[in-house]
Amino acid sequence: MIRNLGKRKLSIKQEVFYLGVVFSLVTLLLFGGILCTSIYYMQVNHAKQALHDSNYHMAMIAKNQSRAISNTLQVLSNNPDVRTAGLSDDEALVSKVRSLYRDYYNSDKNIMYIYSGYENGRIIIDNWTSPPEFDPRERPWYKHATDIKENKVVLGRAYQDASTKQWLVSSSTPLYGMDGEFVGVLSIDRTVENMSSIINEKNLYKSQYSFIIDGYGKILVHPNQNMIQKTFSYFGAEVPSLSGEINFDEGGEPSWAFYSALGDSDWYLVTIVNKHEVLLPLYQTIFILAVISIIIALMLGAFQSRVLNTRLGRPLIVLGNRIRKISNGENLEKLKYYHSNHEIVEIAQNIEKLASIAVKDKEEKLKTILFSVADGVIATDRKGIVEFVNPVAKAHINRLEDRIVGRKIEEIFDIYSETDNCKVAVGLPKSWGENQYYNKEYYAKMRTQSGAEIPIEYSISPIKDSKSKITGMVIVFRDYTVKKKKQEKIEYMSYHDPLTGIYNRRYFDEQIIELDKEENLPLTIIYADINGLKLANDLKGHATGDKLIKLAASSIKKELRTNDIFSRIGGDEFGIVLPQTGAEAAGLLIERIRASLEDKKVEGIFLSISFGYATKYKPEEKISSIITDSDSNMYSNKITESAIFKKNTIIDFRNAIENKHSMTLEDKLRTKKICDVAMIEMGIKGDE
Repeated sequence: MIRNLGKRKLSIKQEVFYLGVVFSLVTLLLFGGILCTSIYYMQVNHAKQALHDSNYHMAMIAKNQSRAISNTLQVLSNNPDVRTAGLSDDEALVSKVRSLYRDYYNSDKNIMYIYSGYENGRIIIDNWTSPPEFDPRERPWYKHATDIKENKVVLGRAYQDASTKQWLVSSSTPLYGMDGEFVGVLSIDRTVENMSSIINEKNLYKSQYSFIIDGYGKILVHPNQNMIQKTFSYFGAEVPSLSGEINFDEGGEPSWAFYSALGDSDWYLVTIVNKHEVLLPLYQTIFILAVISIIIALMLGAFQSRVLNTRLGRPLIVLGNRIRKISNGENLEKLKYYHSNHEIVEIAQNIEKLASIAVKDKEEKLKTILFSVADGVIATDRKGIVEFVNPVAKAHINRLEDRIVGRKIEEIFDIYSETDNCKVAVGLPKSWGENQYYNKEYYAKMRTQSGAEIPIEYSISPIKDSKSKITGMVIVFRDYTVKKKKQEKIEYMSYHDPLTGIYNRRYFDEQIIELDKEENLPLTIIYADINGLKLANDLKGHATGDKLIKLAASSIKKELRTNDIFSRIGGDEFGIVLPQTGAEAAGLLIERIRASLEDKKVEGIFLSISFGYATKYKPEEKISSIITDSDSNMYSNKITESAIFKKNTIIDFRNAIENKHSMTLEDKLRTKKICDVAMIEMGIKGDE
């Protein structure tokens, strides 16, 4: 065994060299990695911010252009001649309006057409002749403004001019007569090409380009006019804010999309850039830094190993030779000090004089224990002057130890109430007696020297001497961030449906009471019920039914506003609370939801939902009556809609079974029997 200890693979010089190189390499690579990572994220954030700023700048330009068009429409719509010209037989007045349009057209290069259509089917336009059968009331720009019928400018959708084949975008506003009655619509057209050139005037990268979409992702303005009317599928109603970024792949290439809302409209300006173009220069810089770090590490390692060999290696070798001579019984010459680090020589001279390690006293043992615990520990005297603080407490307080010991506890243990954010006084209660011991847990927020706040739970206990006299106090505290997050998760689960992720019945009932206030009127409540869910469970299984429920929840949620309350209040039933929403708007919302449900199905079963709603307009109306009316209206609609849906579903499923050749005869007969029983219960005859 002793002989094996003498078999050394590396010499001291070799080990010093290798350790020096490895240590330097690891150290520099570590700091180089930190430096490169910092540079990477700093440059990426800088590039993102620049692209955000570019997108926002272009959005402001597009917004200002739209504002100028809106101002022109507002000015013209208030002109009495424009209001009445289309309804009058006075050709001089019509010519005057055309001349007015021509002046505005010539003064603004962004305008393609200015025209006005009237309720009698007449149109006034300067630089275009309408066909005899042309009726402005049938045009989208006229219908869009007519649907709004408010004294404001509405933004239309892109359309292609029949004669020039140019893509145009219209902005319209209703016209009202002198008596306040609706008489027509005034509209201004801009070319998509002009709008696209403006928002792509200043790009930071070659791959960068910008376009305009509406709130549903439909492209309105694009440099490539073949993309107009198509959908930017990465953008939809679930976009959480008025501006932000989206990561996606475009043609297999990772890309960034930065978007900003254009004012109060539902239009967004989107700027897309290829990630590789942005990140490639950064990768090259990081690679060069990594190579330089490795070269410097090798040079420093070689230098460090040379110094260590000179300062430590040679004295150790001398020491080894002297020990070997002692073991061989050779005489030792007088030790010569070749190097300044003579401590190694002194160690050799005192090897036999070393004594056993002294046992630490009780105070040191106690310190070791306190330094090892995972909780923060602070000890003070009876006056609250800090006498001891362990590393955990010092790390949380974020002060040097010499700035903690000797100070008052309230100066370094800065805690605040979680409820009212008031500062909490820390000290021994005056009611404590000399023989009393109290250890109760409290909760608070601790503010560190850096200004950060962390939730803690803490306890205060007295320190007593041998005669049970209180000589101070000890504070034990711990960070309970993780525990608090678990509590918040439990609270989240108590208000959300686990299947769909939307709110549950408990939250729905509480919010109805909370929102039943006059400032939220009109307040509309919608009840929705999935048609034929039990039938889907019987035919396809509960997994299919769960998919139908989740599809219904996601489809409805996409059409709602952020402040609308949407909950699953039963197995196949949903509830919606719409503050500041009247019956007409609620009806339009339901129509949008119905339109979005077309052709949506799960495993061959179409998604069908029955709706019912009621609206509270007056404070004295009882919300319970509104709930009852909404539920009754829903079930009235469900009686008809659900029966038709079930009938069609069973017939479709029965026919599908008869035509499915891959099923065995036994499976067909068993499944067909389920359908037949369901058809009999619903009164559906086989020949129907």
